[in-house]
Amino acid sequence: MSSPMDELRRIESAVRRAQSIEELRPLFDRLQTLRRTFIDDFDVQLAIGQVQQVIVDQGRLLMENAGHAPTESAASLLEEGPERADDRVPHSHPSRDRHRDDVQPIDARSWKRSIYIGAIFAIILFALFFYLIQMARKLNIEPPQQASNGAQTGAQGQIKPVAGTPSGTVAPAGPSLRLYTDLVPGSVSVDGGPPQDLQDGQLELDTLKPGAHSVQLNGRSGDASFSFNVQDKTAPRLTGPPSGNNAMVVTVSTQDGSGQLMTNAQDATAIVDDKPAGAVTATGLALNDLGIIDHNLQIKRAHDEQRFILTYTPAPALTVFVKSDPNTGSLVVVAGEDGADVLLNGKPYRRKTERGELRIPSVKVGSYAVQVTKAGFIDPKPQTVQVKKGEEARLEFHLEPAPKFASLQVLGALPGTMILLDNNYAVSVGPDGSAAIANVKPGEHSVGLRHDGYDAKQVQRSFKAGATVTVAGPDVALAKTAAPPPPVPQPTAPAQANAAPPPEPVTIPGSLHKGGGFLLLHTPKGPGRYTFTLQLRKGGGFLKTKRLQWFVAFQDTKNYVLFQVDGKHFTVRRVENGKSNELQKLPFDPDPEDSIGVQISLKPNSVDTRLKALNGSWQDMGPVTSPGSDFTQGKFGLLISGNDEVGVSTLHFSK
Repeated sequence: MSSPMDELRRIESAVRRAQSIEELRPLFDRLQTLRRTFIDDFDVQLAIGQVQQVIVDQGRLLMENAGHAPTESAASLLEEGPERADDRVPHSHPSRDRHRDDVQPIDARSWKRSIYIGAIFAIILFALFFYLIQMARKLNIEPPQQASNGAQTGAQGQIKPVAGTPSGTVAPAGPSLRLYTDLVPGSVSVDGGPPQDLQDGQLELDTLKPGAHSVQLNGRSGDASFSFNVQDKTAPRLTGPPSGNNAMVVTVSTQDGSGQLMTNAQDATAIVDDKPAGAVTATGLALNDLGIIDHNLQIKRAHDEQRFILTYTPAPALTVFVKSDPNTGSLVVVAGEDGADVLLNGKPYRRKTERGELRIPSVKVGSYAVQVTKAGFIDPKPQTVQVKKGEEARLEFHLEPAPKFASLQVLGALPGTMILLDNNYAVSVGPDGSAAIANVKPGEHSVGLRHDGYDAKQVQRSFKAGATVTVAGPDVALAKTAAPPPPVPQPTAPAQANAAPPPEPVTIPGSLHKGGGFLLLHTPKGPGRYTFTLQLRKGGGFLKTKRLQWFVAFQDTKNYVLFQVDGKHFTVRRVENGKSNELQKLPFDPDPEDSIGVQISLKPNSVDTRLKALNGSWQDMGPVTSPGSDFTQGKFGLLISGNDEVGVSTLHFSK
């Protein structure tokens, strides 16, 4: 589909080829259709005014030619009448009459008739031309509106909308101002007077008073202002460069075929009728040899090019074009995640990313620090971007999910060492002396190291999400367990009347017990070693865990230390005032329905446990400590829940 400008060029070309007034009429009608269709297009309306003037000039030329070289027309036929149509004699050329005997010479009467016909035809053409001019006035020029206060505006003239002043109209007697803008709706204030609404974005002030004047234009998306001086019968001249906010201002002061151009566009070049006219400086650019015709004016910058139509006026005039020209660019932020916040110079933008990106239009020209953040993701480093006028800047960020856990790394430990996290078995050290634990919750944790024949060790560490804690060097070095020294004979002390006798060895025969809660076994209080074998004869069942349980330091049903074997783990819990606290958890997988050997060594400040599966060897589960507790005080027994049945082999207790 062709543009309106292309259509106007075709109309203008057809006008120049027209040979009669009748050929101009459909072209004029098409021009009016374009005027109504593109009523809001500033450039198109100016171009329409130019083409309309070409139609008027071509019509005048056809009328003048018709007066000197009349042709056969309907008017001549009307003058002769139907009864004389057959008597008409064609015109002959004198140089050809000598060679044609069949052509009769034209007499004086025929010459007079031709003159009369030509006069009548000229009158008809003149009447038609006058009719076209009046129709153009009605379609394109509205009645002028008087300025509300001529004294306040400082101009003896009119404020009226114009679509382009045809050169055929009467020019103003003195200097004039014409302003065209696409900042609509808008208002204009002249010499500080009250703002007046612009109609169709156009203003005309005829016969300006001599002196200094100023104009302030305010539109929806921008504003502009300029000042100028007027002297009698000379073109108005700007006193300085015009200014505009989000608007390009172009002024041309014309008189006697020459002009002076000024603009607020920086680093701009002027082009007149597709020919470079020069760079526009702060003092303007002289435009010579404009003549008495209209011109295509272009203001070209590095990033864009704006076009205007400079219409000729016989009287001195200041023509001002104000075109929307936002001093902004656009910014595209690509984050790859929806719902991310974008901050410009530390201030969050009102919208979040959608489909992984955010487009921010109308960003003022300048430098910006851009950040992207989203909960659950690591904030990428901020980036700096330079937003340029009329250009689109693009930044790309990569959001990575923030880790929710920490990790533990053990280096240089003895192979086979068990690593416990908060007294729970986690992993064993490999042959290379290293071990790793992932998914450690952030916070404070104790890291324990245990190995047969070596003293256990425990260190405290703080874990942060996404960080790796390394335990190495002296923290993983374990000392060999020293052999107990031979007992030293103690001198026999005199018996004291109230001294408690040392506990005697106790043997309890094997038995079978059915569920019923806490089963207390009559063993003496005090330090010593318990050795026995347990077997779950009946228990577990649907949705119930099979487990063997025993306890020490029993005070009541709300205070004791509980030991459990469930086929997966060996667990030690301290129950205090009815609240359970896990002290130890290690892997131990023999089935409770098989015989499990148990050996417990009680000391005031610790409990050492050894376990043995059926046909297996003893496995040292290490000591359990609890500050402020005395494990030798209280009772020993079994905890049998529900309908479980537990068999106990002969139980031995010794010091």
